[in-house]
Amino acid sequence: DGDDERRAGPVHGDDPVAIERLIAELVAHMGDPGTAELNTSHLDGRQASLDDLRSAALSIPFLAARRLVIVRNGLARIERRNKAAQERFTALLDEIPPSPALVLRLDDEIERGDWKLLPEGHWLRAWLAKAGKRALLRECRLPAVGAMPGWISKQAEGMGGRFTPAAAQALAALVGNETQIALHEIRKLLDYTNAKRPVEPEDVELLTAVTGQANIFEMVDALAEGNASKAQRLLQVALENDREIVFGM
Repeated sequence: DGDDERRAGPVHGDDPVAIERLIAELVAHMGDPGTAELNTSHLDGRQASLDDLRSAALSIPFLAARRLVIVRNGLARIERRNKAAQERFTALLDEIPPSPALVLRLDDEIERGDWKLLPEGHWLRAWLAKAGKRALLRECRLPAVGAMPGWISKQAEGMGGRFTPAAAQALAALVGNETQIALHEIRKLLDYTNAKRPVEPEDVELLTAVTGQANIFEMVDALAEGNASKAQRLLQVALENDREIVFGM
């Protein structure tokens, strides 16, 4: 498609499900799975050096038109105030030829009304503006809480099943807009009904009653990771649905 000639860009946002799907689409767009695997590199920005990135991005594709380089935590080693490091990194981005695509995965969160890792005025946004058609920012934002019943119904249909509107509403009330948790619960409920009938509110009540406790463990993990925004969302869902679990834990 029109993005074929783009050389680099962040896949960025706070919706991990949408980020995973977008990256899966990029991999699928590479063609034959075997050839795609040979031409796809996965790096972690917390460990990978600039030379590691350069080596992966400048490697010649093998029996394919393009290479795909996916860097999780893409900006982890570049301090926001270190202008020299930023300039070295953007120089590498300018050096990348058309054959590879460098994807910077940035799992972000909203903090004080703006993104924490890639806020307005960020130096990488400035580079993207100058790069024009050579680069693309793909943003994956969590659905609004009020949009979750529709999101749940759509995911279920994509898996070959169906939720009644009341069941979608009931599940949304339990999971908020935590898409990873919601997706897990949708799969579990469709397995329970074997997709032979729509999921009903009673099914949600029966099988998702422990979600509050699961949210508490997710919340503790988020706190340990320093992800305050996610921890606050999970705490709010837990408080709305089962305060006893919160205080008990």
